[in-house]
Amino acid sequence: MTDIEALRQFLQVYNIDDAEYTDEQLGLLISQAGTLIGDEYTEGTTHEDYIRRWEGTTYMTDFYPVDVDSVCVVVDDEEVQPHKITEEGLIYFENHIQGEFVCTYTQAINTATLDKAISGLVMYMIRDMNDGNLKSINEGDISITYNTDSDMSTHSQISNLIQNIRSKYKARVRLI
Repeated sequence: MTDIEALRQFLQVYNIDDAEYTDEQLGLLISQAGTLIGDEYTEGTTHEDYIRRWEGTTYMTDFYPVDVDSVCVVVDDEEVQPHKITEEGLIYFENHIQGEFVCTYTQAINTATLDKAISGLVMYMIRDMNDGNLKSINEGDISITYNTDSDMSTHSQISNLIQNIRSKYKARVRLI
């Protein structure tokens, strides 16, 4: 997940003064942003696919995207090294393999994509805390205060990024 120094550099690119925030405060904002995205997306989920009799040179995991470094394939109680693994859960082997097949992996979003979303959310939360340009309208006993910043494009981009992250988490359906 996003570290505090990387977040400070990100905020400086957007001319946001990070000096008034301690590392603990920024860490709390990072944690809140991760919660908004969803723990299941920020931490990943471990799965184990088991096929009693498998045969082939290419395997598709039941869930994706896959953290390619987490993949472990065991065929007939022997670990097998795949030739290539993609984030979409495609595992390629150099040779034809057959036997009792067990594939353990973590379903997780690409770290760079996740960091971008978390940093963007933190930036938006900081801008929102600073209230931007507040205006008030008073009519008799009623007062309405609103933010006149028209920077909804940032909010829309972040919302779209979060939706994109959530939509990437998928499972494949297999017919038995």
